[in-house]
Amino acid sequence: MREVLLLVLGIVAVLAAAMGGAYLVLRSSLPPLDGDLTVAGTAAPVTIERDALGIPTITASNRADLAFATGFVHAQDRFFQMDLSRRLAAGELAELVGEAALVQDERARRFRFRHVAREVLERSSREERELLEAYARGVNAGLESLGSRPWEYWLVAAKPQQWRPEDTLLVSYAMWWDLQYTSLRRELVRRAVNARLDGPVCEFGWRCALKFLYPRGTSWDAPNTLRQAAPTPTLRVPAPEELNVRGAPGTPEGVVAHRRDKPVGSNGWVVSGALTDTGAALVANDMHLTLHVPAAWYRARFRVGGEQALDLNGLTLPGAPVLVAGSNGYIAWGFTNSYGDWADVELVPCVQVSDTSLDTGSETIPLSVVRETIRVKSGQDVAFALRSGAMGVLFEEHPEDGWCAFARWLATVPEASNLGLLQLERATSVAEAISSCSRRRMSMICCRNSVCLPLISDSCWA
Repeated sequence: MREVLLLVLGIVAVLAAAMGGAYLVLRSSLPPLDGDLTVAGTAAPVTIERDALGIPTITASNRADLAFATGFVHAQDRFFQMDLSRRLAAGELAELVGEAALVQDERARRFRFRHVAREVLERSSREERELLEAYARGVNAGLESLGSRPWEYWLVAAKPQQWRPEDTLLVSYAMWWDLQYTSLRRELVRRAVNARLDGPVCEFGWRCALKFLYPRGTSWDAPNTLRQAAPTPTLRVPAPEELNVRGAPGTPEGVVAHRRDKPVGSNGWVVSGALTDTGAALVANDMHLTLHVPAAWYRARFRVGGEQALDLNGLTLPGAPVLVAGSNGYIAWGFTNSYGDWADVELVPCVQVSDTSLDTGSETIPLSVVRETIRVKSGQDVAFALRSGAMGVLFEEHPEDGWCAFARWLATVPEASNLGLLQLERATSVAEAISSCSRRRMSMICCRNSVCLPLISDSCWA
């Protein structure tokens, strides 16, 4: 009996020690919030104050030091989230979690976002590069300030890797992926449907019968603009021979058998200051992201003193040193997804594919190839060959079924990404915001009653 009691006590002691050790490790991964900390990387002292909700107010003497401190608090609170975002876009998740992420990495590697990010960084202005470099130094300093690696890395038995300036751009591409990658799948489905139809051809080579299957709108739609409030024309029902797909060759599972589980939609609106008690205008918009833990956004207040005074309040994206949505006291801004046509897919017949060419059966399409390596945790590294041609990236290849698909996506064009949001920080009027944003090619700016919304869109509202 005594031996049994000693055994039980020993087991309890071991469990208690293990739990105590786990507690200490997790406790040490929490960020230090009080006191003074000396780190290299700023030109002058920076103050970080947190309110009862943990929302930081960062006060710095210049914009570069502010970027450094932003990276510092982001790393303290959200580094694992930032790491997943950059790895998602770069196709480097398998290096962290193993073979489970290999398929996702192969999808992302097709677009070579790390290569694109480096090119965007090279094209950036000196001021923008300095901010990205300062932010990266701040991230690494914030990570170093923790007594232990963030607790998520203990779960996956890995160590965090340092942040690089290009990684901020990869976080932006993760946002592109979240909002637009499914449009490539939808485009592939539409092309497959169009290939099954017959009858007359309308604009851009699409079958006219496709208008019935993909109407621009119906009488059930709520109009976004007065222009759309006109009655929706009745579409002609295609003749049987146009829609007859009986006997059509089979399609690999997952191409035509595509469904959307969630409805799509978007909105943004403003309220004039004449209609509010305070006289301040209001802006609200749907930022089109699903709920996550932690949340996608990180609330913060930015303050810069002296001649370059700034006072910004709103939402930041962990991984980036800019205020994504918020106000500078003069204007407010936000964004929403536009569902524009930013991607294109071309189906071609193919009977054989190699690294240098694609055989359609009637002609040969030349291909170029870039070879990369996907690192896999606890597994063999995987050699990956990215093939592309004049029609874009080889997106799908099914020579056994006689078809292949090329894809083009605006996200892969370096000119489509910039840090133009920085221009809004110092705008003191709607006119100034419109002028600065148009110079940076930030697409459309919707402004009403001293509220300005930079959008990628084809319409504006009153």
